[in-house]
Amino acid sequence: EKVNPKEFSRSETDLAGDILRNASSTEEEKNNALKILSNWRAAHSYPMHIFKKRLKNISEKIDKKALSAQRLKRVPSIIKKLNRSYDGNKPTMKLTQMQDIAGCRVVMSNVKLANKLYQEYYIRGDLKHKRVNEKNYISHPKTDGYRSIHLVYRYSSDKGKKEYNGLLIEVQIRSKLQHLWATAVETVDFFTSQAIKSNEGQKDWITFFRLVSSAFAIIEKTPTILGTPRNKKELYKQIKA
Repeated sequence: EKVNPKEFSRSETDLAGDILRNASSTEEEKNNALKILSNWRAAHSYPMHIFKKRLKNISEKIDKKALSAQRLKRVPSIIKKLNRSYDGNKPTMKLTQMQDIAGCRVVMSNVKLANKLYQEYYIRGDLKHKRVNEKNYISHPKTDGYRSIHLVYRYSSDKGKKEYNGLLIEVQIRSKLQHLWATAVETVDFFTSQAIKSNEGQKDWITFFRLVSSAFAIIEKTPTILGTPRNKKELYKQIKA
């Protein structure tokens, strides 16, 4: 179905986010706010599809085995993110500023091809959309062991679909090993009812995944995770333990 991103103003959309975050909002307010949130989320489908089409084309040029996918963030996940507080401060995330409502991802056969795609088609590419954020977690892995490249673009079209201009789309590029690691974290989270992915897991599991990420990084000849053994033998010993 066609969704009009301009049906509600940005301030109405942000207000809907505030209402959903506020515990004292009435049922009626929340239901209205959910309607606005759903419209805002659905509006991202079209630009996401455009980014995914390009990602599929260029990644398969470099790597026949490249796997690309797209997803809209689920409504409960969006609400959870609106409620997230950083360093004990009150949550301040604005709904229209959320950068990962729509995302597409590609898994390349190896890290060399992942970097090639990133450099040739995103850093030096001919994209007319504005890059507003970039985090290279391959060259600078997260302390929990997560490794991938994240790019955020502001959709911009001078053709017929101008109503989608300004919507944010995230592009993720990773290697097969990095994807196996991330999928394993999600699987363990699911079966053990943890949230390792959001840094709320059992200490042993967190340590295990940090160590394994470093072992994968050694295979890929990329930087290892801060605070894990550099020595392969010691690293494997700790993983075994």
